[in-house]
Amino acid sequence: MCRIHSYRWFFTILLALPISLLASLSEPERYDPVEYFNQGSNTYEMMDKAKELRGLLEARMEHLVKLKIEDAKNSYKGLTEDRFKGELEKLIKLIISTQETWEAYAEAAAKEEYHGGGSGAGMRYYYSYCYKLIERINELKIVLK
Repeated sequence: MCRIHSYRWFFTILLALPISLLASLSEPERYDPVEYFNQGSNTYEMMDKAKELRGLLEARMEHLVKLKIEDAKNSYKGLTEDRFKGELEKLIKLIISTQETWEAYAEAAAKEEYHGGGSGAGMRYYYSYCYKLIERINELKIVLK
């Protein structure tokens, strides 16, 4: 009897874990956008969740780009030869322009997709855009390893 009760308690805890425990705010790319948005009980709340996740993902991506720039600065630290003059600045400009270009691409690609009509069209746009943000974050994480 006690063993059955403990199994039931274990499965209750396991199944009752909220989605917020599966990922942390420091790693919002681990959230599934559909599940995150569906925490809202109506379209208005779901759109708020979509905007919230988009903000978290954009902040995470910005943080990773800053880490990438710091990594570039650390790579060039101590290189004083003439052939390295100005190269760090070029690399930083390249990193920033690559990121700006990617952001423009992601937004345009998400808008280009057909999202249908009605109140769900905005949600489908956010799904598409958040999945693109997650892809980019995962690319940046690979580069920084």
